Amino acid sequence: MVETLVRRQQSEAVRAVVDSNGIKSDNELAESTLSCLWYPGIDFPSDDRERYETEQTRSRVYVLRNLADWLYKGEPPKSLVEICSAGTTQAPLAFPETIVYSVDHDIDHFKSNTNNSLPREAFEILGRNKSLERLREGDSQAKKEKLSMVRVCLPNFRPLVADGTRLPLVENAVDIALILGQPHPKPFMEEMTRVIKPGGFIVISTEDRSRPLNASSSYDTNRFGSAYSNTSMVKEGSVVGLGLVKVTIPASLRKYEDLATYQDPSGKKFSTGFVFQVFRKKALAKK
Repeated sequence: MVETLVRRQQSEAVRAVVDSNGIKSDNELAESTLSCLWYPGIDFPSDDRERYETEQTRSRVYVLRNLADWLYKGEPPKSLVEICSAGTTQAPLAFPETIVYSVDHDIDHFKSNTNNSLPREAFEILGRNKSLERLREGDSQAKKEKLSMVRVCLPNFRPLVADGTRLPLVENAVDIALILGQPHPKPFMEEMTRVIKPGGFIVISTEDRSRPLNASSSYDTNRFGSAYSNTSMVKEGSVVGLGLVKVTIPASLRKYEDLATYQDPSGKKFSTGFVFQVFRKKALAKK
């Protein structure tokens, strides 16, 4: 009983830190996105790495919550599976009441990825700041302790070591599948479709950091505008056979494509922001 109470207090302390330090407006989101800007040719000094990851987490938590508000009208999903994020804790932090299955093929990613962590303030509240410092120095025991602490403070966080095309989940297991990053081949989409419930969603959230300024919208060209990838988005025709329907992104989220602008060392100007694709799994026909 005492241990359960302590764990609940730890979890509530982490939630309070996330909410108090969270982004409150789209303007703050733009500022945060610029502050953790990365593009080819930039190497972050080691002492900037934590700041970069902190801002990335803040921005993603804000964006994920806005996506959920749109899809679920203010009620977060009850269950979520996330792939291609190397075990980050951003979705569990965004949705503390949602069971989040975070998938990666290597258990060490859950231990080593510093994005798979808690805000520094949370470690300080819990009296574990030294563990975080040892983690930054590469201490293997600290990595193990950190993962243990994350799992205690985020009871909704369920790390899964698995291949994203062969998930250890039954059919129709979760409400929503989340892909953080650029779209992946058809086998990933097939597996996401298998595990989400009828009426559930597949959400692809991509940070397009270096789209040439004034380039055509990715939503119009069906290609990401990034100067260094120019990758195709998932085409609607390629997933129709899976029983998926493309969902139109509202203007309130489309505007995130051009959150802010910047100029690289060569003088070229770019915009940075988020691009989304959402697909809904058709509901079962009523008998």
